[in-house]
Amino acid sequence: MSKNYIWRIIDSAIIPNKDGMENIVYKVHYIKRVVEEIDGKKYEADFIGEAKIPPPDPSNFTPIAQLTTEAVSGWLESLLPQEFINSRLDSILAFKKKSGNFVYINPPFSTREAPNATDN
Repeated sequence: MSKNYIWRIIDSAIIPNKDGMENIVYKVHYIKRVVEEIDGKKYEADFIGEAKIPPPDPSNFTPIAQLTTEAVSGWLESLLPQEFINSRLDSILAFKKKSGNFVYINPPFSTREAPNATDN
């Protein structure tokens, strides 16, 4: 019945080279998920976001090929307001547990850009 908070790194944006360093991560898109299982039923909630990563210290730079999810998650843990994020996740999770029939549906609209009215 314990909650597990899990980071998932979706992608990152890099600066190709600067100050003698290559492929510097400067932005990370992430999902932080909370999972809780109660009486064999699993509940999940996601918080999706983007974080700007400060420039690295050249003397302590980790090449992108050596970065791990744990390392990038550590950056996010130190940069983002964890108490706020976890509170939001807990609220969403509580709602899902309370409304046992909570389901996702596709919206009846498109999020794609509408064609120009003259393009008929």
